[in-house]
Amino acid sequence: MRTLWTVLLALYLLPAQAEVLKFAFAANEPPISTQAGGVASGLIPELAELVVHLTPELQYQGTVLPWARAQYDVERGKLDALLTYPSDSRKAYALFTATPAYHLDFGYLIFHKDHPKRAQLEAAKSFADLESFIFVAQQGAEFEEQNVPASITRLYANQLDGVMHLLLKRRDGDFAIMQPEQAVYLAKGFGYARDLAMQPVDFIPDAKIPFHVGIRRSHPQAAVLIERIGQTLHSQAFQREREALLQRYR
Repeated sequence: MRTLWTVLLALYLLPAQAEVLKFAFAANEPPISTQAGGVASGLIPELAELVVHLTPELQYQGTVLPWARAQYDVERGKLDALLTYPSDSRKAYALFTATPAYHLDFGYLIFHKDHPKRAQLEAAKSFADLESFIFVAQQGAEFEEQNVPASITRLYANQLDGVMHLLLKRRDGDFAIMQPEQAVYLAKGFGYARDLAMQPVDFIPDAKIPFHVGIRRSHPQAAVLIERIGQTLHSQAFQREREALLQRYR
Protein backbone atom coordinates (compact mmCIF):
# COMPACT_ATOMS: atom_id res chain seq x y z
CA MET A 1 0.00 0.00 0.00
CA ARG A 2 2.85 2.36 0.92
CA THR A 3 4.41 1.66 -2.48
CA LEU A 4 1.16 2.58 -4.26
CA TRP A 5 0.87 5.88 -2.39
CA THR A 6 4.51 6.63 -3.11
CA VAL A 7 3.91 6.17 -6.86
CA LEU A 8 0.74 8.28 -6.80
CA LEU A 9 2.51 11.04 -4.90
CA ALA A 10 5.40 11.02 -7.37
CA LEU A 11 2.99 11.28 -10.28
CA TYR A 12 1.18 14.17 -8.58
CA LEU A 13 4.44 16.03 -8.07
CA LEU A 14 5.57 15.66 -11.69
CA PRO A 15 5.47 18.95 -13.59
CA ALA A 16 2.62 19.39 -16.06
CA GLN A 17 3.51 18.33 -19.59
CA ALA A 18 4.53 21.34 -21.64
CA GLU A 19 2.30 22.43 -24.50
CA VAL A 20 4.13 22.14 -27.83
CA LEU A 21 3.42 25.17 -30.00
CA LYS A 22 4.00 24.43 -33.69
CA PHE A 23 5.00 27.60 -35.55
CA ALA A 24 4.87 27.99 -39.33
CA PHE A 25 7.43 30.21 -41.07
CA ALA A 26 8.07 31.43 -44.59
CA ALA A 27 10.77 29.78 -46.68
CA ASN A 28 13.43 31.56 -48.69
CA GLU A 29 13.19 35.02 -47.12
CA PRO A 30 16.63 35.35 -45.50
CA PRO A 31 17.58 36.78 -43.10
CA ILE A 32 13.99 37.19 -41.88
CA SER A 33 12.90 33.57 -42.31
CA THR A 34 14.54 30.62 -44.03
CA GLN A 35 15.80 27.09 -43.46
CA ALA A 36 19.27 25.82 -42.64
CA GLY A 37 20.02 22.13 -42.36
CA GLY A 38 16.32 21.29 -42.20
CA VAL A 39 15.79 23.67 -39.26
CA ALA A 40 13.83 26.93 -39.25
CA SER A 41 16.29 29.82 -39.01
CA GLY A 42 16.38 33.57 -39.33
CA LEU A 43 15.17 36.51 -37.28
CA ILE A 44 11.47 35.57 -37.05
CA PRO A 45 12.02 31.90 -36.07
CA GLU A 46 14.58 32.99 -33.46
CA LEU A 47 12.14 35.52 -32.03
CA ALA A 48 9.36 32.94 -31.89
CA GLU A 49 11.64 30.47 -30.14
CA LEU A 50 12.66 33.17 -27.66
CA VAL A 51 9.02 33.96 -26.87
CA VAL A 52 8.24 30.29 -26.25
CA HIS A 53 11.41 29.75 -24.22
CA LEU A 54 10.43 32.57 -21.86
CA THR A 55 6.82 31.40 -21.50
CA PRO A 56 6.46 28.71 -18.79
CA GLU A 57 5.24 25.26 -19.80
CA LEU A 58 5.55 25.89 -23.51
CA GLN A 59 7.79 24.10 -25.99
CA TYR A 60 8.74 25.36 -29.44
CA GLN A 61 8.58 23.62 -32.79
CA GLY A 62 9.21 25.36 -36.10
CA THR A 63 8.30 24.35 -39.67
CA VAL A 64 9.39 26.21 -42.81
CA LEU A 65 7.10 26.23 -45.84
CA PRO A 66 6.22 28.45 -48.78
CA TRP A 67 4.39 31.34 -47.10
CA ALA A 68 0.96 30.64 -48.60
CA ARG A 69 1.22 26.99 -47.49
CA ALA A 70 2.45 28.00 -44.03
CA GLN A 71 -0.62 30.18 -43.47
CA TYR A 72 -2.93 27.52 -44.91
CA ASP A 73 -1.58 24.86 -42.55
CA VAL A 74 -2.25 27.10 -39.54
CA GLU A 75 -5.73 27.94 -40.80
CA ARG A 76 -6.52 24.24 -41.26
CA GLY A 77 -5.12 23.26 -37.86
CA LYS A 78 -2.11 21.27 -39.01
CA LEU A 79 0.19 23.82 -37.38
CA ASP A 80 -0.57 26.19 -34.51
CA ALA A 81 1.05 29.58 -34.72
CA LEU A 82 2.49 32.44 -36.78
CA LEU A 83 4.63 35.46 -36.02
CA THR A 84 3.44 37.96 -38.61
CA TYR A 85 1.37 41.04 -39.41
CA PRO A 86 -2.20 40.53 -38.09
CA SER A 87 -4.08 41.25 -41.30
CA ASP A 88 -7.88 40.99 -41.41
CA SER A 89 -7.67 37.74 -43.36
CA ARG A 90 -5.36 36.20 -40.73
CA LYS A 91 -7.50 37.46 -37.85
CA ALA A 92 -10.34 35.42 -39.29
CA TYR A 93 -8.60 32.17 -38.30
CA ALA A 94 -6.07 33.21 -35.61
CA LEU A 95 -6.05 35.12 -32.33
CA PHE A 96 -3.19 37.61 -32.04
CA THR A 97 -1.39 39.16 -29.11
CA ALA A 98 -2.29 42.77 -28.39
CA THR A 99 1.40 43.64 -28.19
CA PRO A 100 3.73 43.15 -31.19
CA ALA A 101 6.78 40.96 -30.69
CA TYR A 102 8.71 42.87 -33.36
CA HIS A 103 8.45 45.67 -35.90
CA LEU A 104 9.63 45.11 -39.46
CA ASP A 105 11.19 48.55 -39.86
CA PHE A 106 11.56 50.15 -43.29
CA GLY A 107 12.43 53.52 -41.80
CA TYR A 108 16.07 53.53 -42.94
CA LEU A 109 17.93 55.23 -45.75
CA ILE A 110 20.64 52.97 -47.19
CA PHE A 111 23.59 54.50 -49.06
CA HIS A 112 27.31 54.17 -49.80
CA LYS A 113 29.41 55.21 -46.83
CA ASP A 114 31.66 57.28 -49.11
CA HIS A 115 28.81 59.13 -50.78
CA PRO A 116 30.01 62.70 -51.45
CA LYS A 117 26.78 64.09 -49.97
CA ARG A 118 26.52 61.67 -47.07
CA ALA A 119 26.06 64.52 -44.59
CA GLN A 120 22.98 65.71 -46.49
CA LEU A 121 21.50 62.23 -46.57
CA GLU A 122 22.04 61.80 -42.83
CA ALA A 123 20.53 65.20 -42.11
CA ALA A 124 17.35 64.67 -44.18
CA LYS A 125 14.19 65.52 -42.24
CA SER A 126 11.65 65.00 -45.02
CA PHE A 127 11.34 63.72 -48.58
CA ALA A 128 11.69 67.33 -49.71
CA ASP A 129 15.32 67.13 -48.56
CA LEU A 130 15.87 64.17 -50.91
CA GLU A 131 14.47 65.62 -54.13
CA SER A 132 17.94 66.26 -55.56
CA PHE A 133 18.92 62.59 -55.02
CA ILE A 134 18.22 59.44 -57.03
CA PHE A 135 16.23 56.76 -55.23
CA VAL A 136 17.21 53.17 -56.14
CA ALA A 137 13.90 51.31 -55.99
CA GLN A 138 12.75 47.73 -56.50
CA GLN A 139 10.42 47.28 -59.47
CA GLY A 140 6.91 46.41 -58.30
CA ALA A 141 7.52 47.11 -54.59
CA GLU A 142 4.13 48.43 -53.44
CA PHE A 143 5.48 49.81 -50.18
CA GLU A 144 7.90 52.09 -52.03
CA GLU A 145 5.34 53.22 -54.58
CA GLN A 146 2.81 54.05 -51.88
CA ASN A 147 5.15 55.73 -49.41
CA VAL A 148 7.75 57.58 -51.50
CA PRO A 149 6.49 60.69 -53.35
CA ALA A 150 6.52 60.65 -57.15
CA SER A 151 8.66 63.81 -57.04
CA ILE A 152 11.66 61.67 -56.02
CA THR A 153 13.62 60.53 -59.10
CA ARG A 154 13.78 56.73 -59.29
CA LEU A 155 16.23 54.22 -60.73
CA TYR A 156 14.65 50.76 -60.81
CA ALA A 157 16.14 47.30 -60.23
CA ASN A 158 14.20 44.08 -60.72
CA GLN A 159 15.28 42.53 -57.41
CA LEU A 160 16.79 43.61 -54.09
CA ASP A 161 20.09 42.12 -55.26
CA GLY A 162 20.05 44.62 -58.12
CA VAL A 163 19.28 47.48 -55.77
CA MET A 164 22.43 46.71 -53.79
CA HIS A 165 24.58 46.36 -56.92
CA LEU A 166 23.39 49.70 -58.32
CA LEU A 167 23.78 51.44 -55.00
CA LEU A 168 27.02 50.05 -53.58
CA LYS A 169 28.96 48.70 -56.58
CA ARG A 170 28.03 50.80 -59.60
CA ARG A 171 26.95 53.76 -57.47
CA ASP A 172 24.41 54.80 -60.10
CA GLY A 173 21.92 56.00 -57.48
CA ASP A 174 22.12 57.77 -54.14
CA PHE A 175 19.95 55.94 -51.62
CA ALA A 176 17.53 53.07 -51.08
CA ILE A 177 14.92 52.31 -48.43
CA MET A 178 15.32 48.97 -46.72
CA GLN A 179 15.13 47.11 -43.43
CA PRO A 180 18.55 47.19 -41.71
CA GLU A 181 18.57 43.40 -41.29
CA GLN A 182 17.98 42.90 -45.00
CA ALA A 183 20.56 45.51 -45.98
CA VAL A 184 23.27 44.00 -43.76
CA TYR A 185 22.51 40.48 -45.00
CA LEU A 186 22.70 41.45 -48.68
CA ALA A 187 25.77 43.65 -48.25
CA LYS A 188 27.66 40.86 -46.49
CA GLY A 189 26.61 38.34 -49.11
CA PHE A 190 27.99 40.44 -51.96
CA GLY A 191 31.10 41.63 -50.14
CA TYR A 192 29.81 45.20 -49.77
CA ALA A 193 29.65 45.29 -45.97
CA ARG A 194 32.41 47.90 -45.69
CA ASP A 195 30.59 50.17 -48.14
CA LEU A 196 27.22 50.14 -46.36
CA ALA A 197 25.86 53.07 -44.37
CA MET A 198 22.39 53.46 -42.87
CA GLN A 199 20.42 56.32 -41.38
CA PRO A 200 17.13 55.90 -39.48
CA VAL A 201 14.50 58.49 -40.43
CA ASP A 202 11.02 59.20 -39.12
CA PHE A 203 9.32 60.67 -42.19
CA ILE A 204 8.55 57.49 -44.16
CA PRO A 205 4.82 56.69 -43.75
CA ASP A 206 3.85 53.22 -42.54
CA ALA A 207 7.53 52.33 -42.11
CA LYS A 208 7.06 50.12 -39.06
CA ILE A 209 5.04 46.97 -39.69
CA PRO A 210 4.04 45.24 -36.43
CA PHE A 211 4.52 41.47 -36.17
CA HIS A 212 2.37 39.75 -33.54
CA VAL A 213 2.15 36.16 -32.34
CA GLY A 214 -1.01 34.51 -33.66
CA ILE A 215 -2.50 31.16 -32.64
CA ARG A 216 -5.19 29.37 -34.64
CA ARG A 217 -8.67 29.95 -33.23
CA SER A 218 -9.36 26.21 -33.40
CA HIS A 219 -6.65 25.52 -30.81
CA PRO A 220 -8.43 24.51 -27.56
CA GLN A 221 -6.13 26.75 -25.49
CA ALA A 222 -5.79 29.64 -27.95
CA ALA A 223 -7.12 32.41 -25.69
CA VAL A 224 -5.17 31.20 -22.66
CA LEU A 225 -1.93 30.86 -24.64
CA ILE A 226 -2.30 34.32 -26.18
CA GLU A 227 -2.76 35.78 -22.70
CA ARG A 228 0.33 33.99 -21.38
CA ILE A 229 2.45 34.96 -24.38
CA GLY A 230 1.26 38.55 -24.03
CA GLN A 231 2.67 38.59 -20.50
CA THR A 232 5.99 37.32 -21.86
CA LEU A 233 6.11 40.11 -24.46
CA HIS A 234 5.74 42.69 -21.68
CA SER A 235 8.50 41.15 -19.58
CA GLN A 236 11.88 42.85 -19.19
CA ALA A 237 13.61 39.53 -19.90
CA PHE A 238 12.02 39.26 -23.36
CA GLN A 239 12.60 42.90 -24.25
CA ARG A 240 16.24 42.68 -23.20
CA GLU A 241 16.92 39.46 -25.10
CA ARG A 242 15.01 40.68 -28.15
CA GLU A 243 17.25 43.74 -28.41
CA ALA A 244 20.34 41.56 -28.15
CA LEU A 245 18.95 39.31 -30.89
CA LEU A 246 18.16 42.25 -33.19
CA GLN A 247 21.65 43.64 -32.78
CA ARG A 248 23.10 40.38 -34.10
CA TYR A 249 21.23 40.96 -37.35
CA ARG A 250 22.18 44.63 -37.63
